[in-house]
Amino acid sequence: MKKGILILALITMSFLAHAQDSKFDIRMGGGWSFIGSGDYHQSMFESELNYKSNHYFAFSAGFAFSQSYTAAVSTNGSMLQLNGNAFISPFKNNRRNDFRIGLGLSNIWITSGSDLPKNDNSFYNTQSDRTSLGANLILENTFAINDHFLIGIKGLVQAYGDTAHSGILGKIGYRF
Repeated sequence: MKKGILILALITMSFLAHAQDSKFDIRMGGGWSFIGSGDYHQSMFESELNYKSNHYFAFSAGFAFSQSYTAAVSTNGSMLQLNGNAFISPFKNNRRNDFRIGLGLSNIWITSGSDLPKNDNSFYNTQSDRTSLGANLILENTFAINDHFLIGIKGLVQAYGDTAHSGILGKIGYRF
């Protein structure tokens, strides 16, 4: 009986140790973002896969989508982006709280349109599409609720050749 309890305890401890050393997690979040000088306010949703290399370095790959509508000028816009980032945790990722700073690359596709008035009181729609490659600067803080579930907040600034993008997101995650 004692041998069975000891074996069960060892198996349980090895499972808990493996769960705490998991290198992958997936995070999803939502919040608000601004394109350009803040003229497009957007609702933004993001999903990313993270890989923890060690206690100080991590990498992520993800995508984001945002949508806006400004009724005052009857303008709408949508954005899709792909991101690749490298992070450093200057205070060490101690598995409970992880403050990290990230740099990376992003490709963004923006579609915007406006309903402009004609002389006969009707409207015509103008639409523009553009794609840009840019650089990311990210500040993120994540707190582990338990061995698997994460919550956090993320601030980002992205510079592109013809515009800029910034935002703040609340995030939830699951560590494998």
